[in-house]
Amino acid sequence: MSEEGKKRRRWPLIAALLVGLPVLYVASFGPACWLLGKGWIGPNLVVGVYEPIRYGAELSQSFGNLMDQYMAIGLPAGTTMTISDGRLRISIER
Repeated sequence: MSEEGKKRRRWPLIAALLVGLPVLYVASFGPACWLLGKGWIGPNLVVGVYEPIRYGAELSQSFGNLMDQYMAIGLPAGTTMTISDGRLRISIER
């Protein structure tokens, strides 16, 4: 196969990665918060890894509200988390 043919086959993969990885990153925020709510991972991990999402919530209130709703889906009863004001706030009542 020619070099030109190899380059053409790479572009769909590169495009899929450029679109897919950021989508997966944002989608993984909810499950990370759910694990945090259950005590399976620590808050420093979530705060450190998902700092760009916190920053996005600080810049856009609608994005922050959307992330608040997404976090709430899988949280255990008595656990609340918000990020809509640009700060990750966690309240766990057990």
